[in-house]
Amino acid sequence: MIKTVLFDFGGVLFTSGTEKAIELISKETKVNFERANELFGQKNQKEGWKLRRGLITSEKFWDAVRKENPDTKKIKKLWFESYTLNESALELVKKLRKYHRVIAFSGNLRERVEYLDKKYNMMKEFDNHFFSYEVGYNKIDIEFYKKAIENLKIIPEETLFIEDQSDHLDIASKLGIRGILFSNVKALEERLHELKISFDANK
Repeated sequence: MIKTVLFDFGGVLFTSGTEKAIELISKETKVNFERANELFGQKNQKEGWKLRRGLITSEKFWDAVRKENPDTKKIKKLWFESYTLNESALELVKKLRKYHRVIAFSGNLRERVEYLDKKYNMMKEFDNHFFSYEVGYNKIDIEFYKKAIENLKIIPEETLFIEDQSDHLDIASKLGIRGILFSNVKALEERLHELKISFDANK
């Protein structure tokens, strides 16, 4: 029986905004595309990679950005506004929460989570959260899931992970966590029905 649902942000609860943000920032602020990818993407050991793991401070990160373009206010807006809430996904979170503990589960950075929560007020819809910047690992690392199991006190076989990246699901599955590859809410709801995972009292 599934008791806990891990619900991804980028690509599930929100649109996948990173690639869009990098393109916009490079185009509108004249930051070199490759450098923008290092700063705002997840290139190994670069600033964006470190920031998501909480390995550098926000201040140090924005100092690095400022060296490329001093208009950090504009850049931050372009970056964070590239993520749009999937309203139907949030409604599904509310439905799932009637039957399960639902965890906001994301490779993310504190500033962006706070920005999006201020805009959309979505964090109150979750029972708990688990973010990469809090633990020093991201979803590509098996340690991320080990930490989640330990910190959230979850039983892997009783846990469902909803995620849009198959490689992340593969890593979690090594520890016994079941997964559903997300494409859209309708398909997800159909898959939940197939697996007999409760989420709607009317069905």
